[in-house]
Amino acid sequence: MRKRRPILIVTLGGTVEAIDSVRVLTNLSRGGLGRVIVEKALARGLYVHALVSVLATPPAPHERLTIERFTSARDLGAKLRAQIIRDDAAAVTVAMAAAVSDYRPERASGGKISSAPTTRLLRLVRNPKLVDAIHRWRPDARLISFKLVGPKVSNTELLAKAARQRERTRSVAVVANRWPSATEHRAWLVTAETSRVLRGRDAIATAVVDLAQQATPATSARGQNQKRPAS
Repeated sequence: MRKRRPILIVTLGGTVEAIDSVRVLTNLSRGGLGRVIVEKALARGLYVHALVSVLATPPAPHERLTIERFTSARDLGAKLRAQIIRDDAAAVTVAMAAAVSDYRPERASGGKISSAPTTRLLRLVRNPKLVDAIHRWRPDARLISFKLVGPKVSNTELLAKAARQRERTRSVAVVANRWPSATEHRAWLVTAETSRVLRGRDAIATAVVDLAQQATPATSARGQNQKRPAS
């Protein structure tokens, strides 16, 4: 049996939802912030499992790092669940930095859709919210979730949305930002006690790793005594 130890799971990059055999729905995320989180966590001595989009550049190899690739939101969910419920993890912290598609095509064509018609109707269905499933899979997991909003959302509304997400998902913190400031890496860190502005990838990643290191042995012991649901 492998030694039980705390683990940080970092998801990074954008999900890829198939339209047909050659076309996909995706987003602009390429996992830059997630890679910095991984690097800083490894520098602190943490064990990390990185779930990396097939479109993102993976972190550099490291003896305390394992890497797994994902495609769609459902693929990410299955792989994330498998890591969260693993018995050799004394404690689990999840940093959900991946950009997960809210929707996917209702059906993906097995071949290439013809380009002859001048218009096409693509029906989308909602993907499950993975952040809402974390504590069903492992009640003692520590979750750091992320919230991205549009450019017209005010700071007050952004903080309110982040607070609601924190309560709904039982996140220890929410990293909240708006587009396009997400590309400039300016975000709010919202916890139960406070909210503060973080500027730059390094500051955001440092705050996330600080939270990950708060997974104490006492927390791990409590986690060992909790029964984890099958789904």
